[in-house]
Parts: sequence; C-alpha cells; structure tokens
Amino acid sequence: MELDYLCIDIETYNVGSKPSPYTDNILMVSYVTADTAGVIVGGDWPDWLLGMLRDDKVLKIIQNSSFEAMFILHNYGIKIRNVWDTLAVERLLVAGDNISCALVDIVRRRLGKFLDKSLRDVISTGVIDEKTKQYCLDDSLVLFPIYEQQQKEIRSRNQEYVVELECLMSVMSGEIEYHGIGFDKKLWRSYVPILEKKRRDAERKVWDFLGFSYCDNLFGESTGALSLTCGSKVLEALSKKGIKLNDYKSETLQEYFYRNPGSLKGRIVSTILDYKRWDKALGWNYPKYIEPKTGRIHSSFNSQGTATFRFSSSKPNLQQVVKPYEDINFRHLFVASPGKVFVGGDYSQIELRILADLTGEQHYIDSFTKG
Repeated sequence: MELDYLCIDIETYNVGSKPSPYTDNILMVSYVTADTAGVIVGGDWPDWLLGMLRDDKVLKIIQNSSFEAMFILHNYGIKIRNVWDTLAVERLLVAGDNISCALVDIVRRRLGKFLDKSLRDVISTGVIDEKTKQYCLDDSLVLFPIYEQQQKEIRSRNQEYVVELECLMSVMSGEIEYHGIGFDKKLWRSYVPILEKKRRDAERKVWDFLGFSYCDNLFGESTGALSLTCGSKVLEALSKKGIKLNDYKSETLQEYFYRNPGSLKGRIVSTILDYKRWDKALGWNYPKYIEPKTGRIHSSFNSQGTATFRFSSSKPNLQQVVKPYEDINFRHLFVASPGKVFVGGDYSQIELRILADLTGEQHYIDSFTKG
C-alpha cells in the first residue's frame, strides 16, 4: 500500500525578533506529495492542500513542525496530527552526540548533497522570485528521502512509539507557543517600585560594608563608586575585607553564605545575593514580551531543548520564573484565561521509578510498590 504523505515547508516574512503568526505573513509554501510538487505564493492555499493537512491518515513530513504548526493553526484553524518531524527524529537518532540537526547538515550527512541556504536572509525580507521559490521547494524535496532513511533506523531500534511521542510534542510545543499565557500587567507595575527599592536598599548595605560612598539624585536613585554588576570589582573589594571568592556566581556566593551564616561577612554576601536577585528580577521585564494583538506572552518552547530531552523555554524563559521571595511572588503574574485555572502536576520520583523498572531490581521495586 502506497504511503499517503505530504512534505511541506513554509517561508514567512519576519517582522519581529522571532517568528510569530500574529505579525508575520506567509510568503509561500512548498509541498511534495507522491504525485506532485510545487510552490504556492501567499496564504491562499487550495482546498486539496488544506484537506491533506486536516486528514490524520496523511503523514505530514516537516522539518521543525512546531513552526509550521503555529502558522497553520493561526491561518487555517487546523491542528496538524500524524507528523514526522525530521528535526525531532534526527535529534533522537544522534542523542548524546554533539551533532547539528539543521536541515542543511542532515541533507549533507544522509543524502550527500549541498542545500544552498544563501537566500535565507533574502526570503525573510519578503523577496519572491524564481530563485527564492526554488529555494523553498528544495527544502521540501529532501524531506521524503530523509524520512525513508530515518524510518529504517527507528524501526531497527524499535523506537516507533518514542518517535510518535517526540513528533507529537514538537507540534504541541508550537501550539503552546501560539496560545500563550496571560500576564497581569497591573500587578507587575505594582511590583516594579518595590523591586527597585529592595535592590537599592541591598546595594546601599553592600556599599556601607565595603566602605564606598554614594549619593542620591532628585529621583531617589543611588549612584556609588562601585557597580555591583561588575563582578571583578566586587570580588576585589570583598577580598580586601577578607572575603575570598573564586568567582561572582550566585552559586559561589550561596556556598560562602552557607559556610558563614551567622557572621558579618556571611550576611554581607547574603545581601549581595539579594541585590543580584532583585536586579535579575527587574531585568526580566516580562511586559516587553507581550504580543499586542493578544495581550499574552508567547514564549518559545522546545520539547528537545536539552541534551536529556527536557523541555526548554525562551523569550522569555517561563521555566525559570523567579521563585517567591519575601513579599514578591512572580508566579502570580501569570494568569489563566477567564473561567479557567492552572493545574500543577509532577511525577513523583519518576527517574528513580524508571531506574527500578529498567533494572528489574525487586527490592528497589518493592520500595515503591509496598512503601
């Protein structure tokens, strides 16, 4: 039985610092099926193509499906399923090795061909001509041969189910980014002056201890001879007070404080940690990431963002929201849509449970099943 498949690649006109279906327009889309191949300019896609995207029986072969998922959902209301993401699969196949999985590198390794990417920047500015259309089509033409090679390797490893999950998660990453998360701007505005005061107070305490003078301007802003953001200068000043540190990392400061919790030196290091905490919190500046058309933050998510295939988040990193401290709770800034709530969940001791299952160690298993 012949496989019913669709290889697809979307090129967009980028407006902002990262691709967004809310601001970027679809310039063209290239497609390859078992019977035909071509390029469609603009976003007016024919019914047959939309029908294939809706059909869960059609295998969609895409490089980085989270990107396509966002634009297809936004422009056509279609949630694509039954996806083979060549990027996600290649990352799985080379897991543990420092090997690039960009399309140009996959093509070079697997097909022995050179994929010209010199027109990438030209396309992002909105240029459409025969060269850029061929560039777009070339990206789709290589996907099925890559799929055929990847599928053989996956079958030999018995990893079909893993691929199914990884490809689905890649699509879900795009849909999560597309929907975004609510943000309480009013609460953030109320936090800013509190954070600025906390940072200023911590800064002054450090200056006082280290013997640096400072003054306040008409706006209540403090200026001193030592910038606490300049690690080398701070380390030099601390050394003169008998506080020897190898570097200015928060982990190093934290370790020193744990060893000297009750001493004056320990307290001043703790105050520097407070300063860095408040300074970092102000630096996040979450409102700059709000999409005006939705009023929400659309962080980018990568389901294979780390070497261990953990999720990662960027622009902004919503997986490292500053923990609640004193009277500031940054997690309250992120709000559910009206009529909805956030639900938090976690697998209890999941890594240890997987280890028990893989090893088959009965005593280890009994510790979980019998307590």
